Amino acid sequence: MVHMLFGVPDLGFARLNCGPDDQHWITGRRLAAVRVDRVLMLGREHPLGGGDLDAEFSLARVAIEQPLVVGRILPLVSSQDFTDHVCARIWQVFQHLTQSRRPIGFDEIVRELDPKDILGPEGCHDAESVADCVRQTIESSGTVEEARWCALRIRAATHRRSLLDLISRCEQAVIAGQPQDAIRLFEEGSRLAETYMQAKLLAAAELRRLRREATRAAAPSSDS
Repeated sequence: MVHMLFGVPDLGFARLNCGPDDQHWITGRRLAAVRVDRVLMLGREHPLGGGDLDAEFSLARVAIEQPLVVGRILPLVSSQDFTDHVCARIWQVFQHLTQSRRPIGFDEIVRELDPKDILGPEGCHDAESVADCVRQTIESSGTVEEARWCALRIRAATHRRSLLDLISRCEQAVIAGQPQDAIRLFEEGSRLAETYMQAKLLAAAELRRLRREATRAAAPSSDS
């Protein structure tokens, strides 16, 4: 079933099931063999109104591991775009350290995070330390080559949530017998739906680029 948001098809990205001996290529990097009980989620569709957690966890990971590369896409997404509390705080610290031209790595990120915030009910309530919480958060299978794709997916999810919120408000205005408010919200929703579609198209285009790169990397060399 395809959901429609103001006439925009709301489609999830591909889900790739991995067999026991599968090898997967992402822009020339060969990933380790994936066991039969593992599923590599490529932009998994989350519950209505939720965030793209796969993209959020992956981007948090590569920001810590490859800060110079991820720094190039910093303007694409803000900490407010994240729905996972810990990922949002990691990205916020990453932005701060990048703009301050300070070193960035696992230890630097951990030192900047507030334990009362990170280990609270919205964070890793079962972790014993900030370091443990960050380790739990960055246990993803994303690669640095996917960083831009992840950022675009997160941004698209933000527009999607905004659109869903506006649809709810429009519905409430109709129920309350406020036609002028409903018309205004519908017009605003139409514009936001276009923004959302453009964001999804950008993310889809980046995914196609990754797949083309993966196909070229997997192709036999002409010298062989």
